[in-house]
Amino acid sequence: MALLKKILPLLVSLFTLPAFSGELEDYLKILYPEDSAASSVLKPIALPVGTQARIEETKLLKSGHYGLNLSILNGTYQNQNMWVSYNPALSHMKLYESLQNMSSRRTTSDFQSAQYIQTSAPLAAHPLPESARMKPVMEAIKQGNEAVKKHGAVGGPCADCEFERLHTRGADVVEESGLSSIQPKQTSENPVIREPINKTTPYGIRSARCGSRDGGYEECIFEGETSPGRFQFSNRGPNKIVPQARDGRSRDWVFNYAAGATQDMGISISDSPNGTSSQTQETYIMLFPRKTLPHIRVEGNKKIVTLPTGETVTYDAKTNEILSGVLTEGGAITAGGKNLQPAKISYNGNGIMVRVDHVGEEPRLNSRAKATITKGQQTCKVPVKDLWPDQNKNSSVHFRFPTDAEFEKYLKRTCVGNW
Repeated sequence: MALLKKILPLLVSLFTLPAFSGELEDYLKILYPEDSAASSVLKPIALPVGTQARIEETKLLKSGHYGLNLSILNGTYQNQNMWVSYNPALSHMKLYESLQNMSSRRTTSDFQSAQYIQTSAPLAAHPLPESARMKPVMEAIKQGNEAVKKHGAVGGPCADCEFERLHTRGADVVEESGLSSIQPKQTSENPVIREPINKTTPYGIRSARCGSRDGGYEECIFEGETSPGRFQFSNRGPNKIVPQARDGRSRDWVFNYAAGATQDMGISISDSPNGTSSQTQETYIMLFPRKTLPHIRVEGNKKIVTLPTGETVTYDAKTNEILSGVLTEGGAITAGGKNLQPAKISYNGNGIMVRVDHVGEEPRLNSRAKATITKGQQTCKVPVKDLWPDQNKNSSVHFRFPTDAEFEKYLKRTCVGNW
């Protein structure tokens, strides 16, 4: 009888889990196809009450529930990784923002800020298969190969050196995934690659000195820096994008890369129908992965811009209309008056675009609005303040995620689909 009392709660938990555990299993079959074929990934174990773990990865499922990849910190399964299901409305775990908070039992109800959990009831869990456990090793080998080859790139003895290739169960291992694996879409123009020199932008609001350059654009150097951190140009018409040439009517392009950092690399687009700031349609775009600083060069009648993804967009050097590349203009700027419309600009590259729009004000400081994230045909809308948390009017508007790895983790936690 005593034994039955001990195992009964465990049996109940395994057989009365919410239906979304099947949804998680479907996701794991897609995530680990080779292992799921052998059914190893689908054999659940039971995490006992009091199991503590760090949240390594999250996946928003179509039902609104989450799959959590946990690194177990105590008990029988310590140092192992497990996938579990999480239903915000019916939780089998307590959430904590830090280890210190977990030690002092200070829980949080904010799932987005939670970094650690502790089970409050027996919880079914799916151990990570061998292929997933090998990912850190594969990443280390990849980074080692890159470092060795970079060291020998200038004719040194190690130009062709490579760490031993990694194999498991007789099959080659895929070494890249997620944002880092996205390759730039090939266009008619070659990009100019300049690796970012910083991850974060350590400055607040600053003035900038701008000067004209041959080819009809300006470069700007921010206060406290010696290298450009922005370039810009304008389409003032008359052409199909700005139909009438008159004072105050323009489409202005600004490419930002302050401090040579990945954090705030973005594109500002201002469509002004009549020079009135209250009717100017403001758009801000960020593209991922952020592999290179933006760059501009002029060749004949073309301005060729390299975007952070390593993809290019080509403009007419005189009119500054888009001619080709991964950005397209779908029509004229807003006509003003009551007919205000966002810029008809789309991205058709291989990466991910974040876009915010607002009339008359900085779109990143529109705390009640949604930002639109797109990748191919996938779309996800998230609160603007999730991406730019400092919504103070005097904010320097720093993007929340200085690295692509941090942004990718947020995407997987927040957006449904294959991000």
